[in-house]
Amino acid sequence: FPGGQRVELQYLYNGRGSILQVYESSDAPAGQYLMGLASFPLGEDQTLEVLALDSLQDESLVFVPTYRYQLTSTTQASLSLIFVHGDETSEVGKAGLHDLDQLTLAVTVRF
Repeated sequence: FPGGQRVELQYLYNGRGSILQVYESSDAPAGQYLMGLASFPLGEDQTLEVLALDSLQDESLVFVPTYRYQLTSTTQASLSLIFVHGDETSEVGKAGLHDLDQLTLAVTVRF
């Protein structure tokens, strides 16, 4: 898109059940998800990204907005909020993630 904007939408199918749990031999129904990613440049060295993962089997949703700031050509700082929606009977609840909202601050150095 113009101005460096990016939008992606993907359908994910996992025939072995949930993508949120390590595979175990079971009769778990196949996992089906929609994942969306959008990226918007806020300036020459700043970006806002939004990622969402929605389970099509229930009300589970993971939503992650991220602000990125390029400090130098090799160093980037980012601030992310992770919101997890779903009750204890949902896919995120069964994986033990239903109350895992968090704030993450990261510094990445590439060499």
